[in-house]
Amino acid sequence: MARFLSQIYEQNPWFKDYQNIDSDPHLNRLKKYPFIWQETSFLNHPFSDGVYFVYGIRQIGKTTHLKMFIKNNLNKQNACNYFYFNCDFLDSKRDIVEL
Repeated sequence: MARFLSQIYEQNPWFKDYQNIDSDPHLNRLKKYPFIWQETSFLNHPFSDGVYFVYGIRQIGKTTHLKMFIKNNLNKQNACNYFYFNCDFLDSKRDIVEL
């Protein structure tokens, strides 16, 4: 896991300060669009504690919706409860175990 620490902190800037979610590039890109489709069944889903993997075809909004969910639920007390990691940076499936 030590070799992934810099990537973890880079991909989860809210670990340092929960308000850093406001500077997320995925969420900032949304500001230029007049209409934004939001999958409310996902954004309002009552997830329980656990690890969730989100996968699917490229460029359909997986990362953006995850970060919208995090932003909607993030506060000062729970900032470290939301962990995001883009697995495109992993060399092999075994890296997930190390992570």
